[in-house]
Amino acid sequence: MVLFAPAASAEATASADDPNAPFALYLSWQQDPTTTMTVQWITDPGHRLPEIEYWEIDEQRRSESVSTVSMVFTDRTLHTAELTGLSPATEYRFRLFGSGLGESTRDYSFRTMPADAEQPLRIAVGGDIRHRAEWMERTARQAMRFDPDFMIWGGDFAYADGKRENLQRWDEFFSVMMDTLITEEGRVVPVVMAIGNHEVE
Repeated sequence: MVLFAPAASAEATASADDPNAPFALYLSWQQDPTTTMTVQWITDPGHRLPEIEYWEIDEQRRSESVSTVSMVFTDRTLHTAELTGLSPATEYRFRLFGSGLGESTRDYSFRTMPADAEQPLRIAVGGDIRHRAEWMERTARQAMRFDPDFMIWGGDFAYADGKRENLQRWDEFFSVMMDTLITEEGRVVPVVMAIGNHEVE
């Protein structure tokens, strides 16, 4: 288990290499982490990526239904797709796109968790994430040096307190996630989050 500790580290970013990247992209779980993955992405107005396809290396591509909801205090859209029936300890690639829109992202990837408890897991654990955006970035880059399988964040993310006037803090929070939790090869590290008092008014 790796605990967050602020320090300088090497770059780990993929969003700069993707001109069609969504405003935010993050992964987590609602069910079994060995056979499912929940992919969520946020798009700006006029930037439509309402579909997802995913596949194992050298296997046939599959699609999944996507739900959308308008985000509070903003005109952005949140998209959610839960991928199920996956194989444990397997790398999957995925792409976000819009049919007929001439717009798609680069290929991203994720790893499902192993079903065998004998296989080691590398987990980064932290909380009180974003006091300052630069601190969050330095800490996330340090954690990414250890190639974690996933991260656990124990609440108090953007310190926005559920207030419209603090929306910029969420913008910075998601920007750091895009710049640090996606490797140069495109692997997105999942994050399990627990709500904190600074997520509500």
